[in-house]
Amino acid sequence: MTDTPKAKNPRKGGRTPGINEQQRQFAEHYAATGSCVEAARLAGYSTPRSQGPRLLRHPGVMELLKPIFEAKAEESNGRIATAAQRHEFWTRVMLGLEEGVEMKDRLKASELLGKCQGDFVERKEITGKDGAPLQVNHSVESAKGWLTDILSDLNGSAKE
Repeated sequence: MTDTPKAKNPRKGGRTPGINEQQRQFAEHYAATGSCVEAARLAGYSTPRSQGPRLLRHPGVMELLKPIFEAKAEESNGRIATAAQRHEFWTRVMLGLEEGVEMKDRLKASELLGKCQGDFVERKEITGKDGAPLQVNHSVESAKGWLTDILSDLNGSAKE
């Protein structure tokens, strides 16, 4: 088995550990397109849909992309709201502290606050036959019987 030569790291003028030429091309294309699938396709990978996301987790590729990610984070600083900023905004809207807020906006803000804080949890109660508690049997044979009963009940109700 031959070792793939290491590509030069353009930032350091040296080699990037664990990177081959195709992976370096992937990093360059990702920096240009922002799409890991498109970057993998352009770099010549045979299955870009699966290899693109995998390559983004590769330590050598991550090292090449690190300055790009850092620059994007600095660029967007302050332009993308944090969770706390969204909560504060929704609270101001809900309380009517923002100008021009109608009741429908206040209701929507309260709904969004409730959703993000987990106030609306859908609960379903599952019971056994005729509302009795479920009985859990740990044998495979009893599970087969139970599933057979459920399927026959479902088939019977579908015919009605």
